[in-house]
Amino acid sequence: MANKILNLDLSKDPIMPAIIYGRIADDRMQTVTVNITRRDEVADLTGCKITFEGTTHSGQTKVFDTNNVSSTSPGLKKGTFDYTFPNMAFAVAGKYDRAYFSITKDGKRDTTADFDILVTGNADIDAPEAKTIITEYNKLVDDLQKLQKQNISDLQKQQNAYIQSSDDEFKAIQARITDLETQIDNYEKAVGKMTSDAVSAVDEALNEFKAGAFYTQIESDNLFAKKTDLTKEKVNLGNVDNYATATLEEAESGLAKDKFMTPFLVFKAIAKWVQGKFVTPEDLLNKTYPIGSIYPSISSVNPELLFGGTWERFAKGQVLVGVDESDGDFAAGKAGGTKAHKLTINELPKHTVPLGLNRGPNPSASGSGTGGYLWGDVASGGKNSGSVGGDQPHNNLQPYIAVYMWKRTA
Repeated sequence: MANKILNLDLSKDPIMPAIIYGRIADDRMQTVTVNITRRDEVADLTGCKITFEGTTHSGQTKVFDTNNVSSTSPGLKKGTFDYTFPNMAFAVAGKYDRAYFSITKDGKRDTTADFDILVTGNADIDAPEAKTIITEYNKLVDDLQKLQKQNISDLQKQQNAYIQSSDDEFKAIQARITDLETQIDNYEKAVGKMTSDAVSAVDEALNEFKAGAFYTQIESDNLFAKKTDLTKEKVNLGNVDNYATATLEEAESGLAKDKFMTPFLVFKAIAKWVQGKFVTPEDLLNKTYPIGSIYPSISSVNPELLFGGTWERFAKGQVLVGVDESDGDFAAGKAGGTKAHKLTINELPKHTVPLGLNRGPNPSASGSGTGGYLWGDVASGGKNSGSVGGDQPHNNLQPYIAVYMWKRTA
């Protein structure tokens, strides 16, 4: 049986759609085929979320349903889908206040024109209510069964993963136990050999001890002097004074002449004597090249590698000149001068310029004098002398030898 057709336009233009009729408690037995256009052109619904939205008679309930929309990719491309009305759409008798479909995609929303839905009552009021309750119950049972199957599937996956993980851990522990057993076996062998070697060494030492010749106590007393019998006179030191041991202060002062010195006191006395007589490399650097010093060298090696401290290259392509507090051009740290210089007019030495000679009548001429010639400057039209010089800057360098210069900064 063909579905009822609904032709709806997103521009809200009325197209005289068909009227949907239903009765209270009807459930998913009525499906309509919806064709969506936009100003009579097919609307591509690919990737769109389609929702049936409606307000029942006198605003008693509102219906929002996306679960009962079905279509195919080619159908959505042509703006076509099917919608099956659930029982909640026919829960209130009377004409819908408003019914339409909404289309959303990428955060944008549009709706179709309204269409009419008429819901008629049921002679048996209890039967639809019971039908609705049973339908909802069956739906709940279906949902619970799906959820149970999903949970069982998830638990089986978790159990399999746990078993696999446990197997891997057990294998790793077993390998570790095997490794430890090997180490213990090697250790026992090593300890056994060491014990055997030690027993052999002790036996050998005892045998050597037994074979040795030793004095008895009586023989030792007769051959060697007792400690209590050792006096200065018996060891030929009767003329040596019985000096006391020097104190630390006496050892460091070095003034006592009748005291014995232990090795410790000798060390402390020497340490006291050398204190302050030697300088550290850092002290030597600070005394020789304090921070701000200049170090010239024909070697490119950084002085930090030679003396320590922190150095930086200084005065590349420049010479050093002494500070003159009375001349601002020679203040400390100021740089100046140029490698080449082109002379200005003011820097030229004073000199004369030849004048030009103009030819013409000389009203003041008489006799043989200058005759018909006038002396005039170049500006008044006389002939100029020839141009000389190359108009180039002159070398401004003094005789020099280039070296590496470094400045200590820290």
